[in-house]
Order: sequence, then structure tokens, then C-alpha cells
Amino acid sequence: MSVDVSCQVCLKTRELTFIRVLPRCGHGFCKPCIDKLSVKAHTSQTESTCPTCQQTFEQWEPIKVALDPPYGPIPMPHADFIETAGVDLGPLVSLFSEGSNLKAELMQILVRMHTGEESGTAGKKTTYEEFRKDYDDLVSRVKITLGKLEIATCHEHCVWTAWKRVFCGLLRLFLVCSWCNEQVAHDYLIKSEEMSLELLAKTQQGHETAIKEVQDNNKEVKREYHDLQYESELQLQKNLQTIATLRQTRDRLAWVIMAILFGTICFVLFVEPSVICRSRVCRY
Repeated sequence: MSVDVSCQVCLKTRELTFIRVLPRCGHGFCKPCIDKLSVKAHTSQTESTCPTCQQTFEQWEPIKVALDPPYGPIPMPHADFIETAGVDLGPLVSLFSEGSNLKAELMQILVRMHTGEESGTAGKKTTYEEFRKDYDDLVSRVKITLGKLEIATCHEHCVWTAWKRVFCGLLRLFLVCSWCNEQVAHDYLIKSEEMSLELLAKTQQGHETAIKEVQDNNKEVKREYHDLQYESELQLQKNLQTIATLRQTRDRLAWVIMAILFGTICFVLFVEPSVICRSRVCRY
């Protein structure tokens, strides 16, 4: 499932993963536009305001979610990395189960936000305040789960522990780093997934190219087969016509030979003897 929304500044349609929502008014804009507004406000030493309703805000709030990603769950971290991070693999099964449940709830909340209707109940509208409340409740539950796993620190926004990466990848919810409004630590996960998607896209493109070449070759073979079949049928018709002509010529020659033989016999039977003697048939 993919949801496309339009930025209210540049009016470009972008996927939900590229949209940032302001915390007070709930208006959404793409990251480049929000960054330009923040830089402009910082340069002029003024407060950042929403371009739509002019309400002030300190920082945009990240809402980055990929709904039902086609590339499946994030792979497990490498064994060497897990051993270095000192992570216990015991709670992994329960973490996967809880992450999947939270992801399903998050998908329903986002569908309600961007369609205005609650999932499975057509016509029932959802206001932004209701969405905000449900989303904040979900984020709080995620934070509690992270706290249970004792991974509250992020090493000064540089490196996340293995469990944070696994949980973040499972839920596809790029939360704030250590409960602050920065996302520096998520760059590793985002870039690694982008590289995987790019590699997958190139592989798929190569497969599609190979399939297209095979299909083109099949079309060429079929075309040559039809051409050869047409030429064979045409040659067969010509051969049949030649055979018919030869048969007619044979019949005519047979009649000519019979006429010659008949004339010769008549000549021998009814010709005068003197003629025969002159022709040296008779020796008298």
C-alpha cells in the first residue's frame, strides 16, 4: 500500500515517506520546503511559521513510514555486530511479534489520516486531533518497548544499537533519536535500505531486459517461420503448376507419336513396290 500526498508549498505529489507534518497545525510539506523555511527563519532570526496558516513552530515533526514495503522485513544484523554491541538475542521473537502488531496499528492510523476515513468503516471521518492522539499514543508505546530493552541511549546521535535498528526496521517508523527531534542516527538504516532497493531495482530491470530480449527473439523466430512457411507454400504451388504443364505436354507428345506411327504404317501398307525397290528395300 502506498499513499501519495501533495506538498502545500511546491504542490508536488510525493510519497508519504517524504512528507513532514507540523506539530501544531497539522499541515504537511515535503522536507526540502521545510528545510528552506527553517534556514530562512534562522538566518533572519525570526520564528518559523507555517506557510498555510502562519502558526509558529520550532521544529517540524518527522512522520516517515513506508506502508507494506515490497522488499520485506529488514534482515537480522550481522553476528559480529550483535556480539560487539553486546545484545542479548533472547527477546528477539517477542520483539518481532510486538513490532508487527504496532506496525499494523500504525498503518490503520495513517490510512485514516490521509483518506479521512477509518479503515473498514467507509464514511466515518477522522479529524487531525484524533489522528494526533492515536499517533502520540502509538509513539509512547514504542518508547516504552524500547525502554524495556534498555536501549535508551544513542551514543550522541552517531550509532544506534542493533536492537534499535531491528525495531526501527520492523516498524518502518523512524522515531526521534533518543527522544529528541533529530534523525541523524536513522541515516544508516535509510541509506542501507535505499541501497538494497536500488540493487533490487537494477536486478529487476536486468531481468525485465532479458525477458524482453527473449520475447523479441521469439517474435523474430515466429516472423521468420511464417515467412518460410509462406515461401514453401508458394514454391509448392509453382511446382504443382509445373507438373500439370509437363503432363499436358506429355499427352500432346503421345498423340503426335501415335499419329506418326499410324501414318508410317499406312505408308508401308499402301505404297507401290517400285517405290520400295527404289528405296533399296527390295534387291531385284
